[in-house]
Amino acid sequence: MLQDVQRVRGVVRRRAPSHHSERRGQAIADLPRWKGPLAADLALASRADAFSSLGWVFELKYDGWRVLAAKDRKEVKLRLRSGRDATARFPEVVEATAALPVESAHLDGELVVFGPDGRSDFDALRARAFAHGRIGRSRAAVTACLFDVLALSGRDLRQLPLVERKRILGDLLGRQERLLYVDHVEGRGEQLLAGARKLGLEGVVAKKADSPYLPGRTGAWRKFKNEETTDFVVIGIAEPSRATFMRPGLVLAVTDAERLRYVGRVAVGRAELAAMDTVLPQLRREGPPCPRAGSAAAWVEPALACEVRYLASSRRGLRHAVFVRFRPDKPWRDCTSAG
Repeated sequence: MLQDVQRVRGVVRRRAPSHHSERRGQAIADLPRWKGPLAADLALASRADAFSSLGWVFELKYDGWRVLAAKDRKEVKLRLRSGRDATARFPEVVEATAALPVESAHLDGELVVFGPDGRSDFDALRARAFAHGRIGRSRAAVTACLFDVLALSGRDLRQLPLVERKRILGDLLGRQERLLYVDHVEGRGEQLLAGARKLGLEGVVAKKADSPYLPGRTGAWRKFKNEETTDFVVIGIAEPSRATFMRPGLVLAVTDAERLRYVGRVAVGRAELAAMDTVLPQLRREGPPCPRAGSAAAWVEPALACEVRYLASSRRGLRHAVFVRFRPDKPWRDCTSAG
């Protein structure tokens, strides 16, 4: 009917099932030119509801980039979960790792930028990474929040129980300024998640206390994220982009004092695009109904609301946004920034 929207819809039809997460794990496992044991990707297996249980330990989840830090004598390498070398981008983490009082070590953790309020700031981390390691340009120093040790002084530790590996890691790190030991509580997952939610943190990771470090989704690690569900106004249909994981999306806004304010985008599938097809002829407009909304395949008058789930710790935009449903029963003017 409308070529621009049909072209966006075609992306969904052509999209093949993704095996990106499996490739990411293999990329780490097969890293070349590095001596000693290499860390496999220990993926987090999602679980909807938090729990408390003996035999499990619970850690705060930091909002950053997964990193594997390896030291071999004077050489240090940082590898992201994608397998990319990040050594040159974060020299302060490299320097702190090189200063560890051991000849060799292989560590697992998360690269994080902490804001003035002590919370991890994902957008600041991205800005720092794009500054190509120049701290002065982005004014954001990076900390490696470390939660596991795979090898130490030539000894492979992956078969040791998790709590033993964490004890070794805590003793190793001491008080390095840019290397933070990720502590844990035993058995009290629900209590820790409630505290994380109150503080606006990303969530909690549960781990079996006696588990070895094994590759793949074993179920020994589980994540519980603090998420919010909010209703937004649909103001456009977006081209596939990184913001929507290379899928078509909806452009979203909220009302502030009777004026629209752009908030972000959410990926959608064929059914949602088909629903927009039915209303597009009546609602289409030439340009965005509010400033700073970027570009879109088609703009629409504010009329339709939708429900979206996203990470509660988001500081800017909608992190990890998931479309839930359209809300034809809700007036679009009721989609306010106050919820």
